[in-house]
Amino acid sequence: MTTPASSLRQCPQCRLVTAAKLCPNDGLATIVRTVLDGIRDPHLRVGDVVGGRYRITGSLGRGGFGVVCTAVHTGTGQPVALKYLTVDPEGTEDDVIRRFFQEARITAGLRHPNTVRLFDFGQAENGALYMVMELLHGPTLEQLLGGLAAHEEVLSEAATLDIAIPVLKALGEAHDADLVHRDLKPANIILALVPGDEPMPKVLDFGIARVKNSSLTGSNRALGTPAYMSPEQCRGQDIDGRSDLYALGVILYRCVTGAVPYDHTNRMKVMWMHNVAPLPDLREKARTPLSQLFIGAVQQALAKEPADRFADARAMRQALEFVRATLLRSALLRQPGPQSDPQSELGAVVARFAAQTPDGPPKPESAPTDLDLDKTRRINVLRDGPQAPTAVPAPKPHKRSDPK
Repeated sequence: MTTPASSLRQCPQCRLVTAAKLCPNDGLATIVRTVLDGIRDPHLRVGDVVGGRYRITGSLGRGGFGVVCTAVHTGTGQPVALKYLTVDPEGTEDDVIRRFFQEARITAGLRHPNTVRLFDFGQAENGALYMVMELLHGPTLEQLLGGLAAHEEVLSEAATLDIAIPVLKALGEAHDADLVHRDLKPANIILALVPGDEPMPKVLDFGIARVKNSSLTGSNRALGTPAYMSPEQCRGQDIDGRSDLYALGVILYRCVTGAVPYDHTNRMKVMWMHNVAPLPDLREKARTPLSQLFIGAVQQALAKEPADRFADARAMRQALEFVRATLLRSALLRQPGPQSDPQSELGAVVARFAAQTPDGPPKPESAPTDLDLDKTRRINVLRDGPQAPTAVPAPKPHKRSDPK
């Protein structure tokens, strides 16, 4: 007897079409094939119960491939973040499902405290795919930097190091598992507020992460956010963990200057600049006092060639830990006796940000970050430069922050 089309299911990993709820090849839970309509318009609203146990209570924002809501477990009452899949207009149905499934598998496999935790994954009654993660309270680094920019301020070197070092710990675990994030940026780093303790940086959103030897994303797609993409990622070449280190270098540059090193309204121009434009002098652009050790570390992370960067996340973390230790010793020599720990500067900045936003941090931007460019056009632009580029606006004068 022929199986009705409405009851056909598919393994999200090997793509076997079957009527079984578990894939006979790899034992994974299969999903209903008629999922596309649910992905395109899931119709999940406040009050809806997903998976029979998660009641949606609010909205957090929208990313490139999904919508994130607040929810509560109907049995335990635990607040969680629930992300459900929306269609990627540039990808096929299989690509959308496999990428979302991969993010769930990847995040579930990461255990480091500086990586967001995943609790559950499944398919809602209306066909939408969803994953359930820990609900974190606190601003993203993007929101914090935006709040500082509104007052013409930047982060200090000490506060920047207190963000970078935990992020490198999370990246170290991911890279050891042959996983490259590919979209590391301030919006994907949250400064989770922990009662009675310092903010805890956590890495979010492995939605476009790439596993070594994975064929999920073809070579014709350059996924990521141009301002933070490494030169080799801009060219659509194979990348490794050193590409994430470059992205972190861009983040560090922005933390202490208030701007990314390469900025333009033309995204192709930005990608071209990553490959050929000299790095703007960090000492000249900085709006806070910087040590030469910090400057050297950022310059190494932002080297054009991967071989000239840090060998891996562990090497970069050790370098930045040495910078922080040297900074602390210098502070003790300048001001002997009882004093505030420089490591508390980040907590003070985040607390001030929270006090200025009594209704909570602003919601994340809803613009998708997926960038899909024609490979031939991309290579030509990187080789010859963009056609008729518009003028880069002159930087606005800004106030230099005083050291504490």
